[in-house]
Amino acid sequence: DVSELHDKLAQFDKQGVHKLLLDLRDCTRGDVTEAVVAAQFFLTSGKIASLEGQTVSHKDFEAEPDKAVWHSSVDVLISPGTSGAAEVLAGAIKGNKRGDLVGERTFGSASEQKMIPLDDGGALILTVAFYSTPDGKSIVEEGVSPTVEVHPKAVDPSAEPSDMEDEAPLGPGQLPKADDPVYNKALELLKGGEAQKAA
Repeated sequence: DVSELHDKLAQFDKQGVHKLLLDLRDCTRGDVTEAVVAAQFFLTSGKIASLEGQTVSHKDFEAEPDKAVWHSSVDVLISPGTSGAAEVLAGAIKGNKRGDLVGERTFGSASEQKMIPLDDGGALILTVAFYSTPDGKSIVEEGVSPTVEVHPKAVDPSAEPSDMEDEAPLGPGQLPKADDPVYNKALELLKGGEAQKAA
């Protein structure tokens, strides 16, 4: 929810927090319009993304200085499960050199789709336009690559199911475990200072 993110960022700023980790790993939901708004919270200038398709006119989404709320350091955690709107936000942070993306290349699915009803009651979902990063790279074709590639801890295939219970996805407000290499690398890049995690 972008309004909640806005309020959290303003709260962190008032509390004197100066380093932020934005965890977009395995983030698949959300509308791209919200991602554009979220990107504006971090950028005072620059392009956020572009949209273009065969039947869709080219459109650039730009930062708006008066909408920026977070001016301190920010790094973003990404994974192959990061897709859609989250890729647009991550791409905007990277493309404007606003912070590092830490982790692995994202899935590649930021697009606009149109549903066409069929006579038999079914529907055809057609991709009509694609989002690209500020430097013009198609997110669908290339995903968003990290600035610092870090692979998560390998899962032991011989581990018992009970041994893997702690590997469940993080819920809102939960911090990664101490042995999370992606998280730890991002903290290192933020020079080891205190960082708040926005889910």
